[in-house]
Amino acid sequence: MTMKGGLVRQDEKFKKRIASKDISAYKLVKRGQLVIGFPIDEGVLSVSQEYEYGAVSPAYTVWDVDYSGFDMRFFDLFIKCRAAVESYKKLMVGTANRRRNIPKEVFLSIEVPIPSDGIQKLVVDELGEIEKAKKLLDASILRISTQLAEAWDE
Repeated sequence: MTMKGGLVRQDEKFKKRIASKDISAYKLVKRGQLVIGFPIDEGVLSVSQEYEYGAVSPAYTVWDVDYSGFDMRFFDLFIKCRAAVESYKKLMVGTANRRRNIPKEVFLSIEVPIPSDGIQKLVVDELGEIEKAKKLLDASILRISTQLAEAWDE
């Protein structure tokens, strides 16, 4: 799991295998489950959306979520927004900064406001368009960088 990308395939993020070859101790994650890593106050949490099943570190917490009133994609964005992360910071306990967490009973008591379906759809659609534009921009930057490198070598 990454802070900015949420749950990602290791072969898409890293050049080598990060997970142990034996993943029998890893946690199985199903589509729609919430995975919480650490530090949560940096937004290291994500809803599994892309694949039916996956595996995550045994150090992470995996939760089932009741999506009544929520679009799963919106919920994933919402739990990582600045206001949510700021609220997590206030609820964290522990002395080791990078290992601080929110106790289960405290996390479950967090009240999450539910915006209208229209607002949820608008946010998901707009951020989807931004993500598409970002991918095009990243591809353009890579193409131009490659052309500049080739011109340099000539």
